Order: sequence, then C-alpha cells, then structure tokens
Amino acid sequence: MQTLIRSIAMLRKPAEHRSAWLARWQPQSRCYDFIMARPLEEESFRECIDREVSWVLQLERQRDYLVANMAQINLDFCEALPGDAHETHIVAAFYIVELYRKAAWERVDSDTDNRWVTATEIYAGHTWDHRPIDPDLRFLIRHSQVIQPWQ
Repeated sequence: MQTLIRSIAMLRKPAEHRSAWLARWQPQSRCYDFIMARPLEEESFRECIDREVSWVLQLERQRDYLVANMAQINLDFCEALPGDAHETHIVAAFYIVELYRKAAWERVDSDTDNRWVTATEIYAGHTWDHRPIDPDLRFLIRHSQVIQPWQ
C-alpha cells in the first residue's frame, strides 16, 4: 500500500467578507497547492512545515512568521486518492501559519507563484480564472473539513 505523509501549511489572509488561503503554483503538476512537505528523518510535522515555509517563501523563522504549536487537525486513514484505484495510507497534519511582519506580507504578495484562494475556489477545484487546484489538496480539505466551504 502506498503512503502519503505530509505536513501542510495553512496561511490565511483575512478579507472583508471571507478568508483567503495561500496557494502556490506548482509547475510540475500544473496546479495550485498549499505549501507542504514530508518530514525528514526524526523531524516533527511542525518542524517540517516550519522548514518548508521558510525555504519556499524565503522568510526568516520566528521573525517573519509563526507556526502554531499544535496541528489544526491530524489525519490518519486509508482511502483512494483522486484518480487512484488503490487505497493509500494518508497521514497529514495541517498547521496554521501566521505572517506577522509587513516585509513578510510584501514578500509573499510580490511572488507571482503565490495566490490567495478562497474556500469556494478550493472546493470548486479551480481559481476564478479556471486555473486548477491540486485534486489531492481538495480531497484532504474535504475529508478533514479544516476549511469550510463558506469560509
């Protein structure tokens, strides 16, 4: 059985009417996805996402952003991923990540690979301009209900 192990960053941008979540364009899969990574040997899920956010967004740890001490939700189940015929053992942890310096917000907003997507777009599977959102991310969010469709 295949295994999918991921630590997933949830960076939220509050808006007037509803929140938006940071997604990054992934050229290899040609879709938007949240920042995520597989923990390295003896690395916790939290340490993993802290490392990945710093590296991907080119931000300074503990200066530009803060990773929650505990996961928003942990998943551990077996089910077939979208497009797969066989079950996968899925282990995932969603961590809230807060940007807290103006320079960090500016860096994130200026990177053209980044995009703030709404829950409606995530659940629809594409952005307002029809660029795809990773089906596995949609599956994990629907399964966990970590983001509600109306948020």
